[in-house]
Amino acid sequence: MNILFATLYNLKDINKGSGTYHYMYKALINQNHKVLLLPHLDYEFPILSRFFQYFTKRVLKKKYFSYMDPFIAKEIGNKISKGLDGKEFDFILTNDYLIAGYVKTKKPIVLWTDSIFPKNYKMNTHPWLNNMPWFAVKFYKMIVSRALRTIDLCIVPGEWHKKEISNYDIIEKRKILKIPFGANISEFVFDGYNSKTNIKEKLNILFVGKDQRRKSLNLVISVVQELKQRGLNVFLDVVGVDSKGVACDSEIIKFHGFLNKKSNDDLKKILSLYKKSNIYLMPSIAEGFGIVYMEAAAFGTPSIGFKTQGVSEAVKDMQTGRLLDLGSSSSDFANTIISWHRNPKLYKKLCIQARKHYENNGKWNSLIFTFLTKVNEHLRLNNKIMNYH
Repeated sequence: MNILFATLYNLKDINKGSGTYHYMYKALINQNHKVLLLPHLDYEFPILSRFFQYFTKRVLKKKYFSYMDPFIAKEIGNKISKGLDGKEFDFILTNDYLIAGYVKTKKPIVLWTDSIFPKNYKMNTHPWLNNMPWFAVKFYKMIVSRALRTIDLCIVPGEWHKKEISNYDIIEKRKILKIPFGANISEFVFDGYNSKTNIKEKLNILFVGKDQRRKSLNLVISVVQELKQRGLNVFLDVVGVDSKGVACDSEIIKFHGFLNKKSNDDLKKILSLYKKSNIYLMPSIAEGFGIVYMEAAAFGTPSIGFKTQGVSEAVKDMQTGRLLDLGSSSSDFANTIISWHRNPKLYKKLCIQARKHYENNGKWNSLIFTFLTKVNEHLRLNNKIMNYH
């Protein structure tokens, strides 16, 4: 297939978008599909975009995302549309509602995203979307609605995404498909579970994340300190943030800061930390899709987190880890970990099931094969493209 993969950033940069669409791009290339990328776009924010952004942030002290307003959407959509002349492709794949809704083309458009703006904003639970003025909410829902009217297929990684998309009551349910996101990690040799099952000797816990508030790093630190007080030989590795302003016991906690996957040394360190970890602990308040839990599962590491949107698809409660109710205390998390520590057979079973979960649901090459099969079936039924083999 010839695919135009349209994003507002460089897909060849592994650090953009958590690496998700970079790995999609790589998997498409690996399967010998021709993938066209957008050239760098030069554009300026229209005066209305700049006005609403200034007024919202400076005067109202609220949030405003310029790339989700109709003024810049029209500007970028027109530029991309003009650049499509003379390009040969079967369909457009994008992760962006702006592109999906405002690019003018007769070719099919497929949207694959974990980003959902709620139809009923009063029911929003994602902290990233809090504190928005009414006109920004109207703009964002306008962008989403236009995209859903335009696209031929919508791919989302979880059931809650399907529900939110369906709430707009625009796109037919048969055009909304669920395909999970994979683990954003490079190829490695899985050497079994022997390094995982020594938790009686030392318990290695891993946390990976930049947004320490949303991902509840302080709670993780409290859990580790409580485990130490209760007699466990525990150690916590923290990736994504540094120790500045964080009160903790440096004897049992190490901060590695941001590790750049473009760097071979940093990449080796990330892989080694996943490999040595016994438990992945990240009580995130909300996720689009919990990719890092899937990354941990690739190494046979069970995860513990909150039972929140975007997490329950990546962690199978009581099978590949444990999901506790939002608001659970550090003692609740510590008790779960201690129960695994006291029951090595249960812990090993969780490790095996975590790895199996990754093998079945977290490998990008398999996911991309499924994706292209579904796209081909759907668009062929609608006489949009020819069969691909």
